[in-house]
Amino acid sequence: MSRPVRSVLYIPASKERALEKARDLPTDAIIFDLEDAVSPEEKARARDLLARELREQDFGARLRIVRVNGLDTPWGAADLEVFGGHPGVEVVLVPKVNAPADLDAVAARTAKPLWAMLETAQGCQTAGRHRRTSPAGGDGDGHQ
Repeated sequence: MSRPVRSVLYIPASKERALEKARDLPTDAIIFDLEDAVSPEEKARARDLLARELREQDFGARLRIVRVNGLDTPWGAADLEVFGGHPGVEVVLVPKVNAPADLDAVAARTAKPLWAMLETAQGCQTAGRHRRTSPAGGDGDGHQ
């Protein structure tokens, strides 16, 4: 899956109109956000909506990335259950990665390539240890 990603559209998975518009916008990748862009009371509905959209709609050749909730939240395990094996998802974006163990915990639930978001000082300090080989093959960056 080695291809350039020059432009990325970041959209809340809870916004039906945004999901609809994303199908036609010229971008190399779309990040469907289930985490910070979705309020707690909307998370389950957003998960169901996005799963259906990715199953039924055509997003073209765009790289489809889903930013899940962390496993330390009430929604993370359900997000990975739905999207970890979803055929419409190419990459799982893991939020607030602080240590390699955070990625290992997600990798144990999906064979999809993982992208890590380093959002804390701890995550940045341990960044050199985060690079790993993806269990799906490739280098963990979405490259085969």
